[in-house]
Amino acid sequence: DDHSGLFVFDNDEKDVVESDGLAQITVLRTSGARGRIRVPFITQDGTALIGRDYLTKEGEVIFENNENQ
Repeated sequence: DDHSGLFVFDNDEKDVVESDGLAQITVLRTSGARGRIRVPFITQDGTALIGRDYLTKEGEVIFENNENQ
């Protein structure tokens, strides 16, 4: 496709057990893969709370031209 794409998580929900340590979240690029794209992210509370259940994380996921995951 000739578009930069749409960005989605591979799953709507992610269950993580505290002993797992880190959660790995996969972001997919669909409906196009043109150009280098930076996708900003930040963690937010759901059932887990920042500072009590997890440490906040903020950053960017970078997709290179034609990269889709």
